[in-house]
Amino acid sequence: MAQKKKKKMTITQFILIYIAILSLILLGISACSNEVNSGNTQVVETPDTPTEVITTSTIQNYIDTPEPIETPLKGALSGLKVCIDPGHQQTPPEGKETIAPWSSDTKLKNTHGATGISTKIEEYKTNLEIALKVRDTLEKEGAEVVMTREDNESTHISNQDRANIANNAGVNLTISIHCNSADSQNIAGIETYTRGSGDGTAEYKERSDKEFALSQKLLSSVAATTGAAARDAHKSDAYTGINFAKYPTFILECGFISNPEEDQKLNSAEYQKKIADGILSFLKDNKGSF
Repeated sequence: MAQKKKKKMTITQFILIYIAILSLILLGISACSNEVNSGNTQVVETPDTPTEVITTSTIQNYIDTPEPIETPLKGALSGLKVCIDPGHQQTPPEGKETIAPWSSDTKLKNTHGATGISTKIEEYKTNLEIALKVRDTLEKEGAEVVMTREDNESTHISNQDRANIANNAGVNLTISIHCNSADSQNIAGIETYTRGSGDGTAEYKERSDKEFALSQKLLSSVAATTGAAARDAHKSDAYTGINFAKYPTFILECGFISNPEEDQKLNSAEYQKKIADGILSFLKDNKGSF
């Protein structure tokens, strides 16, 4: 039987086959490249964070969109200017001063105050600690707070000076922080004092009645947050700081440091914050009255 002759590959055929194989290789490389670069992503690694995939569109968003600027929210007491007066001081000024603009009677310009029966802490120190917590609490709610003193060592001002600090600042009201004392250790609770009959005019009486009504609300508010007894709201002409004040002024007797239990409370940070919260609540409820 005759054998078939093998056909030889021509040069043209060889070139065509070579081109076809090369094309397939290039297509394969292109496909792999497309998978890696799909979505135009870049892998960014940082030393302290997990691997994060950032797309081109995400990068564009970072460039085109500025971070929002947070606008501080106005507090409930925004627009209210309050003078907080921590009563008494370490070094009172010497001498006496007139007790009221309409009176020639005089009294000491200031005093140390009482001393805690249990803690042995002087009242002026306790008053300042309470007052500073009141300041911080009111400022967080947007109030502007004027302090008559912020330390124990360098303050040498009279009660008239304290009234003038508030008058010159143009405050809406003053709250003077004090602690009470009595002969009996059994007496406890909160009291307030505000202006009395004053110069005897009808205008002064109207001011006195309005401020007395507000002092009753202050008393109730602080008693509610502290759980202390609400004793009495008083009218009085005996307080120089009230008599010389052009604006509503309240003396808040936060409790009796002559009472062993109440003395301990008044010198604890937790209880002092409760007093501050009571004052805050009072001002929120009555802001429109000042």
